[in-house]
Amino acid sequence: MYTAKKEPEVKTLDILKGIYEESELDELFKKLESNYLLENFEINDLLIKKYYDICGNIDLVLTLLNKTHYPSSTQQSYNSRYFWMTVISALKN
Repeated sequence: MYTAKKEPEVKTLDILKGIYEESELDELFKKLESNYLLENFEINDLLIKKYYDICGNIDLVLTLLNKTHYPSSTQQSYNSRYFWMTVISALKN
């Protein structure tokens, strides 16, 4: 009997914790639309913190929200249902 080997799930929080350079943030940003979920406040808080600490701003996060027309409900993306937490995390900082 053949069983498919399940690949280990990549955790967004673990990826974020290992980011220390702008180039690493850029790579994460490119994959936010399909690979990494922003599914809780801990992830969103750390995402915003990393952008502020490394880049000095959250321009790329705002670009992502604009690109997906957030908060419009006419266009959905991989993380659309979680962007409300991203906005709250940004406002807290």
